[in-house]
Amino acid sequence: MDTPGWVVLGILAMLLLLVYGLPTYIAFKRNHEFKWIIMAINVVLGASGLGWLIAFVWAVWPQDKSLANPLLGNPTGTGRRNAGHTLGEMRASAAQSESALGTNGMSNAALDAIDRLSKLAERGAITAEEFSAKKATLLSQV
Repeated sequence: MDTPGWVVLGILAMLLLLVYGLPTYIAFKRNHEFKWIIMAINVVLGASGLGWLIAFVWAVWPQDKSLANPLLGNPTGTGRRNAGHTLGEMRASAAQSESALGTNGMSNAALDAIDRLSKLAERGAITAEEFSAKKATLLSQV
């Protein structure tokens, strides 16, 4: 007995809809924090393929880890994190590095040493040639 063509098409359509809605189903089943956003991406952009893939990856990605962790050098994503935490840590690290550097990337220690050398040269404790040589040495270490 042959199955009518419309039944086969109906079954294929149901399977297609199930696969298409899979990211939304997973997000709601896991009670994902961003389940509504995942659903919107799935419904609006899912037909593009790329939108479906983005929604699917976001739905199955561990919720305690940021999607940016592997890209930003923290593949394990320890603790409860999100992209805001990761970017905030990067900004704090950059600010800390900048505060340790003085003018033109020279460390504060190098600037202090050059300042002390200049005072020694002004008092005559070292010659101008010694000052220039030691300053060059400090600048080459930076």
